[in-house]
Amino acid sequence: MNKVKLLSVAAIILLITNLISLAFILNNKPGKREGPKDYIIKQLNFDENQIKEYQKLIFDHRMNIRNYDDKIYILKGELYGFLNSHSETEKDSLIGEIAKAQMEVEKIHCKHFKDIKNLCKPSQMNAYNDLLLEMSYLFSPYRKPKN
Repeated sequence: MNKVKLLSVAAIILLITNLISLAFILNNKPGKREGPKDYIIKQLNFDENQIKEYQKLIFDHRMNIRNYDDKIYILKGELYGFLNSHSETEKDSLIGEIAKAQMEVEKIHCKHFKDIKNLCKPSQMNAYNDLLLEMSYLFSPYRKPKN
């Protein structure tokens, strides 16, 4: 085999290796991870009708949470806006309002998971109960993707 043929074969092998590596990298992006919605659908093995209902629940849930997040944001702005200038009573009052709004957020989350439970068929209840044990981890902003 002469040098030209040897170099051609080597170049083709390197090209194929690079293409395979590139395809692998593009399909396994580090920032691409399964979100809570997809994870819940997979864990509970939802059918198409359940997925549609679940997506409606998610939309309503996000709207409710967004309203309270906006309220909390405004209240915190008021609180921090006059930390130096108003009385402790006014500050405590704002902190109390923030706490009430945060309590409502937690109630909305609990209702959301009860609504998910209501979507489940009896055969899915064991998976739902297992999923409940993972909820705090699943929605944590500090969670790391599972490998």
